[in-house]
Amino acid sequence: MNFINRSRKVYFCLLCLLQVCTTFTRIQTSMYKPKNYPNGIFSSNYFLGKKSTSLIINGINSPPRRFYAKLNFYKMLNFCGAAIISRRFVLTSAQCVHHFPIEGLTLEVADFSKLKPTKSIYRIVEKILSATFSPSNQPLMDLAILKTGRPIWGAAGRGLPLCPGPLPEIFHRLTLFGTCGMGSLITAKRSYSFPIVLQETFFSLSNFKYRNNSEACRADNICTVPLLESSNICFMDQGGPLYKFKCGTLEPECLYGIASYSMDRFDTPNRVCNNGSFFVDLSVFSQWIQYHLINS
Repeated sequence: MNFINRSRKVYFCLLCLLQVCTTFTRIQTSMYKPKNYPNGIFSSNYFLGKKSTSLIINGINSPPRRFYAKLNFYKMLNFCGAAIISRRFVLTSAQCVHHFPIEGLTLEVADFSKLKPTKSIYRIVEKILSATFSPSNQPLMDLAILKTGRPIWGAAGRGLPLCPGPLPEIFHRLTLFGTCGMGSLITAKRSYSFPIVLQETFFSLSNFKYRNNSEACRADNICTVPLLESSNICFMDQGGPLYKFKCGTLEPECLYGIASYSMDRFDTPNRVCNNGSFFVDLSVFSQWIQYHLINS
């Protein structure tokens, strides 16, 4: 019986590996070639001369990801990402909102994969931070729940369900994950240029914090390996979704994490966000999230 169970595990591992390889090949085909937007993918209208918003470095133009939303701050150019999980609730990074009053927070919902999407704006009426959140350049327990003042239109087709639990370690390198955002595509310090459509990139999971390093991934974090060369999240891409794809497809299945921070390499002082992407592990917070969704 044990032999049969082990054989089944090996079979499913090989099947998922084949499907991941097939899916990753599809990413690189014409189906996902960048669209020919006016003036290319960059727009000078999106240049900001300071650290201000989310970044996905070396990503691709994303297909519609209706669960992605932008969190805006009153009278500021800054924004963060957010993930819609129900009609009234979104998840984001605690570091985005812990010092900002809810009166100055608004949620922008749209199909950001379009050049000129129709946008809906929602006031934030409640902010719930993780009780153990600790701000730093590598924040601890970096999660917040936000409640909108009115139901998000079309939320039934936008919300992404939470993944039921952590992925078994045997599948970490065999499962495809994605994240999306609207931030800068440049890694040079103090130089920022922003895309005019939503960007997406792809990861597998890692047990270690950095490549070629034995330092274990922190318990509240998800550590990743980019599948597109040198592709990372950066700066205020905090709050954006990390989602698991259905096996063998590019269709998001469930919400696995929330973007938290990226690191810089010490040997490239003029470059940023080139040493890993780190996400909040939602399986650590699953009971806390469910409690507040029921009681808020």
